[in-house]
Amino acid sequence: MQFLHVKKLKATDVNLTEFDLMFSEDTAIVIMNGSREQQGKIMKTNRGIQKLFGYSMFEVQGHDVSILMPPIIAGKHQTFMETYFRTGKERIINSALDAFAAYRTGTVFSVYIVVKPVPTVTSDIQYISMLKPGNRDYEYIMTDENGNIDAVSDGIIGLLKLPISFFKEHSVPIQMIVPELCEVQKYRAPGAP
Repeated sequence: MQFLHVKKLKATDVNLTEFDLMFSEDTAIVIMNGSREQQGKIMKTNRGIQKLFGYSMFEVQGHDVSILMPPIIAGKHQTFMETYFRTGKERIINSALDAFAAYRTGTVFSVYIVVKPVPTVTSDIQYISMLKPGNRDYEYIMTDENGNIDAVSDGIIGLLKLPISFFKEHSVPIQMIVPELCEVQKYRAPGAP
């Protein structure tokens, strides 16, 4: 399972299992309400939320899970959930995949995520998601459908020497930051990848 792939083990116990890795301190576990009225509300987390996102366990409780997502994804999350409830089609639930998340500071990073439904006695259903840090070899710039920068990773902030607030307060076209990207697009034939 890709979610449990670990490059380095920092443990002295040679009998460390995949189960132990799943609940290691760099894994954030988020339990969300799945009822129609409270869907996506964070009910509980583990301490991994502090290490991975910068929030304390109690700061996120009661908030929508979209607080942990880049703005462009967070803005569409409710629609994703409604589509899931309406059609039962699973895109994220019951899958292990690479995705993007947002630090408390607003910068984005790569995560491996698994989301599973969990039936409960007291409520309709809950969802448990497990998130581990993803690929740290790349830096990211996320744009909206108009090419305006929506979110960036820490490395981009460092490279450009601009505060994250700059991208939140201004509409910045990607062409301003990476003009070469636009030049490449000009020379591609229509329909070319």
